[in-house]
Amino acid sequence: MFQRTLLLVALSAFFAAAGPASAGTVVGTLAGQDGWSGGATPGFTNNAAQPSSSNPDLFYDGDWHGEAVTTDAAHTGSQSWLLRNGYDNPNSGTPFSPALTPNAGQPSSGAGGDTFSSSLWFKAADASGDGSRIMIAGGNPAGTDRSSNYLEIENALSGITVRTYDGVVGSAWDSTELLVATGLDSSVWHQVTMTGTFLDGTYNDTWTYQVDSGPEVVGGAYFETARDNFGFAYEATNRLKFQPRHANYDPAFSGFYFDDVVTTVSDSGGVLASYSTSFETAPEPSSFALLGLGLLVMGGYQGRKRRKR
Repeated sequence: MFQRTLLLVALSAFFAAAGPASAGTVVGTLAGQDGWSGGATPGFTNNAAQPSSSNPDLFYDGDWHGEAVTTDAAHTGSQSWLLRNGYDNPNSGTPFSPALTPNAGQPSSGAGGDTFSSSLWFKAADASGDGSRIMIAGGNPAGTDRSSNYLEIENALSGITVRTYDGVVGSAWDSTELLVATGLDSSVWHQVTMTGTFLDGTYNDTWTYQVDSGPEVVGGAYFETARDNFGFAYEATNRLKFQPRHANYDPAFSGFYFDDVVTTVSDSGGVLASYSTSFETAPEPSSFALLGLGLLVMGGYQGRKRRKR
């Protein structure tokens, strides 16, 4: 686990310094750019039209829309992605990051990797604490649902709260709350990392979370537990799914900015697939060479570790 956490930290630091390993994005709706989609749909369904906007970059086509690549704020570079409002639906239509190949999941499911990891930076769009709530969870390969965990960030009056939920074995959709961080400064950027580890069997996948340099918090996989409770089919993970949890079509909720997003699928041998973006207009050519070198070094480290064993 330490090596996987170290890899995420290294990748996040690299992309913050060297720029994105993506095709780049331009100001406007993120839907259809650089592999982002509504999952099983090409666009974002019911894209949260707003009556007005104080952000000049927020997408407009006769109505203001609730998400956009913007120059209004950035953790690195000059652009980030603002998710203000959107389709509150567990299925397709909400924002999904690009799908990775192979998938991550329990080995018996046929997935190529057994670990899915992500790192991203976020900042509240309204520092006063407007109650915005957004879920960030693993997404399934079909782009139709949340696959495993549930992580939520909330911009409360007392500061930002980051929480997850554990399912209750044998109790349908019931859950228990697990706090990851509370009272975070709403006026600055924060980093959250999460790593899902998938094991054969029921009720046993785990997710490890960390915010900034705080303690690691280990929880279960809420949606795996619910599916096991109902006898539903297992779902692998190969992307992120973002789902606003506050009221749609309500301009009182300003949402969150997101930047420097990294996703990876890995196994005991190292990284199998990865994606990253800083939502900049174009990546730096040298970024790809440096990324390859970094992954090669990690691969060599894992190889030496196996030989020692």
